[in-house]
Amino acid sequence: MTSPPFDLAGQALIWTAAVAMVAALLIYARNERAHAGPVVRVTPPLAGRWLWLLLAALVAGLLLRVIGLDLKGVSHPEIYIPGINLPRGLSEPPPRHGFLETWLWHFRSEPHPMGYYLGMWGWTKLFGATTTAMRLPEALFGALSVLVIYRVGALAWNIRTGVIAAWLLALSGFHIYWSQIARMYVPGAFFGLLATLLLLEMARIEAPNRLVDHSESERPRRRLELAYLLTVLAGASTVEFFWPLMAMFLFWTALNTPPGTRSRLVMLQILAMLLVFPSLAHGIMLGGAELVPAPTLLFLGEYFGFGFLFGGQELPFVGTPFALALFALTLLLLARGLAQPTREPVWLATTPLPRALPLWLAAFGASAAVAGMALVAPQRQRSLAAAALLPWLVLALPWLIAKLRPWLAFADPWRLRGRGVVALVPLLAVLPALGIWAVSFVVHLTAPRAFLMLVPYLLLVIAAGLASLAPRLRLAAGAFVTALFALSVLVQAQVPVSPRDYRGLAQAIEAHAQPGDLVFVPPKRWEFSPLYFYLDNHRLVGSDFAAVVAAHPDARIWVPTIALAHRVVAPGLNEALAGYSVGDTVAASGGFAAVYVPPPR
Repeated sequence: MTSPPFDLAGQALIWTAAVAMVAALLIYARNERAHAGPVVRVTPPLAGRWLWLLLAALVAGLLLRVIGLDLKGVSHPEIYIPGINLPRGLSEPPPRHGFLETWLWHFRSEPHPMGYYLGMWGWTKLFGATTTAMRLPEALFGALSVLVIYRVGALAWNIRTGVIAAWLLALSGFHIYWSQIARMYVPGAFFGLLATLLLLEMARIEAPNRLVDHSESERPRRRLELAYLLTVLAGASTVEFFWPLMAMFLFWTALNTPPGTRSRLVMLQILAMLLVFPSLAHGIMLGGAELVPAPTLLFLGEYFGFGFLFGGQELPFVGTPFALALFALTLLLLARGLAQPTREPVWLATTPLPRALPLWLAAFGASAAVAGMALVAPQRQRSLAAAALLPWLVLALPWLIAKLRPWLAFADPWRLRGRGVVALVPLLAVLPALGIWAVSFVVHLTAPRAFLMLVPYLLLVIAAGLASLAPRLRLAAGAFVTALFALSVLVQAQVPVSPRDYRGLAQAIEAHAQPGDLVFVPPKRWEFSPLYFYLDNHRLVGSDFAAVVAAHPDARIWVPTIALAHRVVAPGLNEALAGYSVGDTVAASGGFAAVYVPPPR
């Protein structure tokens, strides 16, 4: 338990850090206004059939995500959305309707980044906390991702690749499934794609030895750096798996920095890392760990198999030979996509470096934030004390990159020939997935939802492979892949959000309940909280069961049970219901409820 003086000192440090980091961002934004920078290459606008194909993909992607948002009941992670009317004292999490109570509770109790929940607090304030309202932002982010993936594909390869990638993402059953759940993974993937697009935009400047497409026009590069910083800040505040993307952004930037020079984009990456460092420290402070399976080769195969297209679901009509053929097709398209030349710059241009003040302010703010968290959470002081030194070490990365750049020269022959294997999107598709999978042997991270951030990049590389095929072969392979993706939509539509049907169980209780019936539940158990989204809260009782029974001697008592590894029984419940007889029982997937009838008087 934190003592009050340390708690107050920690809060003061955290607020001081926030002021310093906001100041760093504002100073950088002001300086960038004076630095228009070189021009950015702009591809010509779409026209003809490509425009219509892209519009069709956007419409399909939107409709497949917004239709049927309320067909599946809520799961227990969705109950953590602020703004839901939950019974105070019974529910875990508690109800959170004010901004301050939302911020404080998620800061102290929720290991996931807070940005997503603070954003959803504002959303539910405007549109309510119904099932459809809570899931609509994810569906919209998913639909917008279809447009952004087209832009990334068109910049990195060509318009054909961008349009094919847009269709693949629009019809990805795995992406659609997560676009219809109120979780942070699809918004996080959107911010990752947008940050990738902005990084490519900033890199597409007049630079030596650049692969120039003379059909492009030019425009000044203004505010792209600020947009990139805000996008990275939003992404890292939404999902914890944004960090592998940032590491790959920095690696790619270092790879394309001319030897013996210092890149403005490298300094921009450093500032971005410092600004989002408190979100990483927050995860260390709470030390949350989700139960996920150990890494396997099958898991890795499912990722590279069109990005968890069927979400690990077994298809009864598909045999092993077909599954192996499908995996082989994926690898062939992936290998062909990796071999395609990209339109990325060969060397990043040498531009004026940003001023040092924002970097030092951000480092001070990040370090102060970690120190404040150490005072607020003394049980994590050892881990946080080590983390407090990292922001200052991050400032040394430009020097370290300059020293290590000669060691990266092995990749220069491929880059100079424009080979895609060392381009940004292919690197994002392959290296973070292999890295997270390898790290999962120490800390288990191999959940498909964790890899959702990387699926768009895999689809982009596959799209590049499809786009490079001969016309007739491309048409045949495209038709087969389209049918496969359409099948994934049907398969994923049958996958429940949770193995426990809370809505079905709550509806069964309400359908059989009589006026005056009560529902006895164990207090502050997350396993039961989704029931409160559907049940009449006036029926709920979570304590003093004997006193409630004495005050309502004629009331029937409903006792729900949720299927878990062990049965959860509220203290004092069995004693309070001694002498009651079991009446009707209702059931739904993953749970049941029995009604206890009082003895005759």
